[in-house]
Amino acid sequence: MAKKPLISFEQRVWDELINPCATGAWIDSVIAESQKDSDAPFADSGPILERMLSAGFTREEIGRLARHATFACAHSLLHSLDEEGLLTRRASCMHEDLLSSDPSGMEGRPGSWPVKPQPSPKSSSTPLKIPKISKVAFSPDGKLLLAARTTITSGIIQLWDHRQREVVREFSSLPNLRGLAWSPDSSLIAAGSHGGVVCVHEAQTGKIIWKSKPTKKENSNVAFSHDGKSLFSAGNEQYIRVFDAQSGKPADPIDLGERAAGVHVATSPVGNLLALSNFTTVILWDISRREELRRFSLSDRGADKLQFFPDGQHLLTVAYDETNVWEVKTGKHVRKLEVTHGQGAAISPDGNVIAISEREGPARLIEWRSGQTIGEAPSDPAFRWSLSFSPDQLYLAIATINFGYLFDVATILKPSTKT
Repeated sequence: MAKKPLISFEQRVWDELINPCATGAWIDSVIAESQKDSDAPFADSGPILERMLSAGFTREEIGRLARHATFACAHSLLHSLDEEGLLTRRASCMHEDLLSSDPSGMEGRPGSWPVKPQPSPKSSSTPLKIPKISKVAFSPDGKLLLAARTTITSGIIQLWDHRQREVVREFSSLPNLRGLAWSPDSSLIAAGSHGGVVCVHEAQTGKIIWKSKPTKKENSNVAFSHDGKSLFSAGNEQYIRVFDAQSGKPADPIDLGERAAGVHVATSPVGNLLALSNFTTVILWDISRREELRRFSLSDRGADKLQFFPDGQHLLTVAYDETNVWEVKTGKHVRKLEVTHGQGAAISPDGNVIAISEREGPARLIEWRSGQTIGEAPSDPAFRWSLSFSPDQLYLAIATINFGYLFDVATILKPSTKT
């Protein structure tokens, strides 16, 4: 087994503390906690953030300020610990190396965020091929690839170190698996089954922390809310079921009405929005107010797959006969992609590229604004319903009913689009 490359403590500070602040994903959670308890520690941050947003500051701009403040705090803490002699000789002077450990190589200068993808040290033109894998999903922190296989009587979840191409954890899950989802902080994995059972695993141990009673209505997918507190389950019934993600306690379900069934559900990564589809339409739902906001006019087939773009401003809908991009705020149709019999899709973290699988031919990478195909990923054509980009956009995983595939994105881009 190859020895894994060491990651310095300073690099971990950037990866786990400094750069995550820049996304602004924490802002809604801080505001919500302040509204919940105005006397809690740091509860005055919520109103300040609300005023900044009202004044026109974007979440990204606020995130950039938080990134700078977090670096300054980390640098000062390391310097103080060193001055007090609380660090070992090996760890001393880490504050001096912190700035040069910026993953972008730009030492925090303008343009250092977002970090530009770097060539993978394990890049290979030969994709990793994993037998009997039907579901794939990268963890939001980018550390692991979930690969699942299932039969009528069993379900197995493997967690891969995709950079080293090796399994680091494997555990049993529900039989006849259907839906799988990571929590936003990568600590939990939710699963749904053909029999309508939903459960949540601890990602670190594989332990099931709660499991719902069977509804005997097929679950098609599960999705966490953007703050990780709620879990939504869609299936072959007229309700979207809602659970407390930590305890499994059921909340009031979302009723789709008679003769409707929830085929798919997706949550926005930046707000309290839920998109759900049945066999005829797609509905945008306000989670906090529990009310319908608008409907999207689709073909008679509705949508089999839904996904919000990373910035939450657009929504992708995939159906057998058409694939579309919509503006979330207005419901305006933005673009129809030239896709024949779409099966599955994934949106790149930068929001510019859609990986889409069709009934025939390789999965394609499409720049959705231009409609240009910029890459192709050859794989077994049997029901490629599950696709996932790694958060650093260096890898693409695809699952069929026969195999799971892991591609280095650089190896499947067309020559004219490589940078």
